[in-house]
Amino acid sequence: MDKKIVFLHIPKSGGTTFKSLLYKKYGRKKSYQFNSYRIFDAIEEFRKMPLHKKREYSVIEGHFANGIERYLCVSEAPVFITFLREPVKRVISYWKHLKRLPLLKGGFGMNYKYIKDRIDLRELSLEEFIKGDYSYEIDNGQLRYLASVDGKPVSFERKRCMDIQDLKRAKRNLMEKYSFGITEKYPESLLLLKEEMLRKGIDLEVEYQKKLNQSPNKVELSKKEVELIKGRNSLDAELYEFAYEIFHEKLRKYFGKQNLAEKTKSVKQSFNCIAHSRKLRQIKEAISKIDRRSKVVVYGAGEHTYRLLKSTDLKCKNIECIVDTYEQDGDMLGIKVKNAKELGDIVPDVVIISSFAFQEEIYRYLTKEIGYNGLIVKFYDENDTEAFHV
Repeated sequence: MDKKIVFLHIPKSGGTTFKSLLYKKYGRKKSYQFNSYRIFDAIEEFRKMPLHKKREYSVIEGHFANGIERYLCVSEAPVFITFLREPVKRVISYWKHLKRLPLLKGGFGMNYKYIKDRIDLRELSLEEFIKGDYSYEIDNGQLRYLASVDGKPVSFERKRCMDIQDLKRAKRNLMEKYSFGITEKYPESLLLLKEEMLRKGIDLEVEYQKKLNQSPNKVELSKKEVELIKGRNSLDAELYEFAYEIFHEKLRKYFGKQNLAEKTKSVKQSFNCIAHSRKLRQIKEAISKIDRRSKVVVYGAGEHTYRLLKSTDLKCKNIECIVDTYEQDGDMLGIKVKNAKELGDIVPDVVIISSFAFQEEIYRYLTKEIGYNGLIVKFYDENDTEAFHV
């Protein structure tokens, strides 16, 4: 049996792109993904999963933390992979992500007290957001994943301020357990991970994927905002610098300067943008076939739906609302967002499933649990390894 791969996907570190390579090698059916928006519940569900089910998966991936292997129950040590990102860039990426989501969707790492209190993060300035305790992701967030011992990110409820002992533990974990990449050095990271995987008996095919849909609205930071972010991520900065040095030492060890330059150039030339373009074209075609008079509900209030609304003419359809499993109310780009339990009252003609990772789960909910018998539009099949916008 192949070794299990445990991909600790630190949010906003480029992991979504990398996991598509894992899907391509092992297939989505062999890959278990944790629900990002309810990660503590998802970890508990995984803990309770029967052992025979856990053994079916070759890849375990998600926004869990170090120590998740205690729930795997495997005889052979898994292969651990993660990515780290420059802390200021990561916090800004996270902030932009939250601004695109509806009021109560929240996001990974959110302090749900504020969601319960109905505070709309989109109305906060970046400075207000950084000064508040709205999310543990903005306070040495990467350290909160890599210093954990039980698979659960170190939330504010578990520990308000991370310390030097946490940093030492995270460094030790990186050194002893993980093959890792650096987001800012993505092509080189792919080469390094491929080499390290080969040394562990895993032949991982890598390709550099050029994004067709770059994140919109570049954020111009003031000096004060940068200092605020740095102030809350000083230990993350130390962890990143530590990882960066090890990363470059490994590159020199495995490739040498000249060989590395040649290999990196080769990887960058293998842009994989044709498949992305084809998938977007297929999605646009599927949407164009929907009658403009049909009452449409979009299932999914996350990043996928935001990108879908921005990249296609979906907004021109008769959209009644967007629904989501955990949503109570809110809006996205002016479209009302409701809880999925209200689908029975809405009675749509068409439901568009706007999710890559949870498409089949949503489909089962619609057809098996609530007995919806209208038109269901799905965008992905088992051969797709990533969402159209990645």
